[in-house]
Amino acid sequence: MGRFSLSYRSWHFIFWSVYLLFKVYHELVWIYPKYESLTFQEALQTAFIAQTSILLPKVLFTYWMVYRLLPSKSSILLKTAKFFGALVITSLLYRVLTLYVALPLAYKEALSETSTFFALNRFSSELIDILFVAGIGTAIITLHRNKLSKEREKALENEKTVAELRMLRQQTNPHFLLNTLNNLYVLARKKSDSTSEAIMKLSKLMKYVLYDATLEKVPLTKEIDLIQDYIELERLRYGKRLKLNFKIEGDVSGEITPMLLHALVENAFKHGASESTKDSSIDICLALEDGLLTFQVENTFDEKTSYKSTGIGLKNLKRQLELEYPNHSLEIESSAGIHNVILKIQIGP
Repeated sequence: MGRFSLSYRSWHFIFWSVYLLFKVYHELVWIYPKYESLTFQEALQTAFIAQTSILLPKVLFTYWMVYRLLPSKSSILLKTAKFFGALVITSLLYRVLTLYVALPLAYKEALSETSTFFALNRFSSELIDILFVAGIGTAIITLHRNKLSKEREKALENEKTVAELRMLRQQTNPHFLLNTLNNLYVLARKKSDSTSEAIMKLSKLMKYVLYDATLEKVPLTKEIDLIQDYIELERLRYGKRLKLNFKIEGDVSGEITPMLLHALVENAFKHGASESTKDSSIDICLALEDGLLTFQVENTFDEKTSYKSTGIGLKNLKRQLELEYPNHSLEIESSAGIHNVILKIQIGP
């Protein structure tokens, strides 16, 4: 079922209709016991005509306050002067309409007393009436404006977040392809028989990058497949000098941001095995329990070289986590030639 909504003008119409009915009711309560000669229908008609006749100045004053006075950048003193000036003019118009329109049209012969134009008791009640409805109307419109302003700010913030995430992915994908092409270059220089196989695996990875990586979320199984394909591609380059274990625990259902976990795996190869001439090892463990995904990547590295953890891949990953998984946990430690990363994110209920 679609959400029921009214236009901005419709809400204004409803507000003034409710106010008019409120005033007609009070006028009727005052008229009916006082003028016994009037039937209920005649009293209701009299009250309606009387209140409709004096509605215009209150509407004008309310909208002038909301759309002219309050948004004005004038000083407080000038605004105060304008307010009281407009209030006096509105009161005079109210008095004119009351004496020369409402009373003759509504009460006719039923009203026996004639009020003087400058009767102070009448002015005080009219001022209260004007300020009452203007105050309520101004408060409602101001609250509505604040709500719209917050919604616009939230929408702009969401657009900014989406744009930033899109930019991060646009940076991550070429970065990933660049590293993979570098592997092919190494295999080609060695004139390895695995070059053609590596090209086939690369085409499979590129398909994921071009199609699945553009989605907001992908099944966790697809992200696991990407990691496994990438591992197989890296095995072709490093051969027997790389010892690699990839362990999966738990039911790997759920969805995740594409290429989020891959960044950690890629980082392990780039700053571990790639920068070492000795045998290297990488241990990867993915566990999912009660919607909490724990992803651990541990790799050896050459202690003679400083382990760089400030590359664009890891930097983009940290920012993505802040935007999409604000309650995440990311622990990074390096000591005694072992680099260990543990990422925890909630991907399910």
